[in-house]
Amino acid sequence: MTKTTQYKNTAIGPIPTDWEVKKLGELVDITSGNSPSDFNLLEIGRYPYLKVEDLNNSFKYQISSREYTDDIFRNVVVKNSLIFPKRGAAIINNKIRISKVDCYLDSNLMALKISDKSKLDLEYLYYKVLDIQLFKIADTSSIPQLNNKHIIPFKIPLPPLPEQQKIAEVLSTWDKAIQDTDAIIKKLQDRNKALANKLFEENNWQINKLSDLFERITDKNKEGNTTVTTISAKHGFIRQEDFFNKTVASKDLSNYYLINKGDFCYNKSYSKDYDWGVVKRLNDFEKAVVTTLYICFRFKDNSQNSDFWELYFENKILDKGLSKVAQEGGRAHGLLNVTSGDFFGIKVKVPSLEEQNAIAEILNTANQEVKQYQQKLEALKLQKKGLMQQLLTGKVRTV
Repeated sequence: MTKTTQYKNTAIGPIPTDWEVKKLGELVDITSGNSPSDFNLLEIGRYPYLKVEDLNNSFKYQISSREYTDDIFRNVVVKNSLIFPKRGAAIINNKIRISKVDCYLDSNLMALKISDKSKLDLEYLYYKVLDIQLFKIADTSSIPQLNNKHIIPFKIPLPPLPEQQKIAEVLSTWDKAIQDTDAIIKKLQDRNKALANKLFEENNWQINKLSDLFERITDKNKEGNTTVTTISAKHGFIRQEDFFNKTVASKDLSNYYLINKGDFCYNKSYSKDYDWGVVKRLNDFEKAVVTTLYICFRFKDNSQNSDFWELYFENKILDKGLSKVAQEGGRAHGLLNVTSGDFFGIKVKVPSLEEQNAIAEILNTANQEVKQYQQKLEALKLQKKGLMQQLLTGKVRTV
């Protein structure tokens, strides 16, 4: 049975009476990386060399295959150190990792090594720094910056070592579940992509132009609709204030296109993984307002399955046709120069309605499995966040 906890007031708020408050500078040694102007890549180097982008390729524990000669680096970061960025967007994204091997660091990275006499558990420190959120202690006058002056005086609660280890053990259990679920999602997505490619590769389907199936939408917003949306490759139609944290549309929306639920729009902006722009169906709003830069369209009749065509576009089957007509626009970086005539002139292979129905059912069932795991993943992340708030403040005890 867990004992009743007594609390005391401290500079960082109430904590259990058997916990301490310590400055990080009392507990860790700090190492900053450096970037030599000249180095040689080796097939087998003495130590890995880590850069900020390497933090994107791991989960909690950091191992890099990039290896260089070691005679031009000043500092070796020993294994079992906490690595995190010193500046830029990576601070905002809270990219924190634990090094599993001795390594060198780029000048945009720094590391914390637990001092020999500190009664501090590395995994507990990882979760505490993760909970702190680096951008909250960084210098944010322009670009977020972190250096020793931010780290050394920062105060953290320090439970007895056995409780630190128990807290880290509990949170590691959730991390393992999150990592495993994320791996399942990636495998299912790869499976679904292969399945879609197989189902859409039929060569005996009828060939049509998009203009045979769809009509362009040029209806202006004369009714004063204020649901101003943008098309995101990741999120589909999303309100501008949710995507940009503000509305970037003009105050007068009468010249924007007005579209209905079930209509499609092509966003000619290309991005990572979407070389030829993206087509999305309006699903979450009954009506919406979009920029006239988009090519908007709907079915001419009821002879087509809308789900089939949404999946067709989502799986980038149209990219082959788009690549033949698209060129980068000269006036706006990242905007493809695709005219409506070019777009509706693209030829597509069209199965019968019966086959469209069957393909849509198969792929929707497969995608639903992914959505279920994605919901599980979000639930696990929320649970972990709640546990961190409780365990790392002593509101809930593990001893």
